[in-house]
Amino acid sequence: MKKLGKAIDSVIEVVICVIVIGIVVFMTVAAGILPSERQSDLFACKTLDLEWSCTYPNGDTEIITLPAKLNVKSGDEISISATLPKDFGDNSFSRWLGFRTSKHDMEFYIDGELRDNYNTTNTRISGKYSTSGYVFIPLTAKDYGKTITVKMSTASDYAGVIRPVYCGTVFGMWSVFAKGNVFEIISGLLLIIMAAASIAINAVLNIKMGRQFYLGYLGWGILFLALWMLAHSPVRQLFFHNFSLASDINYLSLYLFTIPLIMYINYTQKQRYAKLHMPIIAVNIISFVVSAILHYTGTVD
Repeated sequence: MKKLGKAIDSVIEVVICVIVIGIVVFMTVAAGILPSERQSDLFACKTLDLEWSCTYPNGDTEIITLPAKLNVKSGDEISISATLPKDFGDNSFSRWLGFRTSKHDMEFYIDGELRDNYNTTNTRISGKYSTSGYVFIPLTAKDYGKTITVKMSTASDYAGVIRPVYCGTVFGMWSVFAKGNVFEIISGLLLIIMAAASIAINAVLNIKMGRQFYLGYLGWGILFLALWMLAHSPVRQLFFHNFSLASDINYLSLYLFTIPLIMYINYTQKQRYAKLHMPIIAVNIISFVVSAILHYTGTVD
């Protein structure tokens, strides 16, 4: 009977594997053959290829192609201008322009009218320049064929770095930006789930078993690593409403994530190598404190 039972279990396992593989193959083939049922312009996004004219601080002008790296000194203001197409079309695809800043303060003008600006001076805790982020500028049919001008400046090493300009729906542009960073996004979210599970299980075990478990240290290390991945990502705006703060989390998490991991290793090895581990932890804590003080006092950025 036992042999018969094992044989039945084996047959069931094979059948389940065949069904799962069949479903995966079927869905993959069907997704490639069947036409899209999405709204035609919901995911619309493309690079806006225009002839851009750059004006330097000394008044010189130059025709440039984006993306570009211009020979500009830190702190200098430059402006780029282009004529918007007259045949954008009359759907939502034409309603938004997307810009990625490179630690720049930026102002956006259409036909000489200020439409929006990006400057985090009043919204960041510390720092000498604005954090990189995406800025979306809405358009109307009246804007077609008019001149768009973008003024930018930064005190960082990114002076002269200009990213491509995108056109489409906000949803479409975010989908493109997210696809380019999908590994960081998925990895960061999965690590947060793993960290939360580790910390929760550790807490339950400590209470139920009445003795100390050290899985929580591993969870906190993973959590800080996940925060670093999400805060470091170019699409951090999806997770943090203030991405200047996210930039701070990015750097601080790098200092912090090694501390609980070393603590976890130390306790799993029953503190046999504590003389090696404790100095490393002390150095990390000192580095974290010193870096935080220097950053938030404005000594370094």
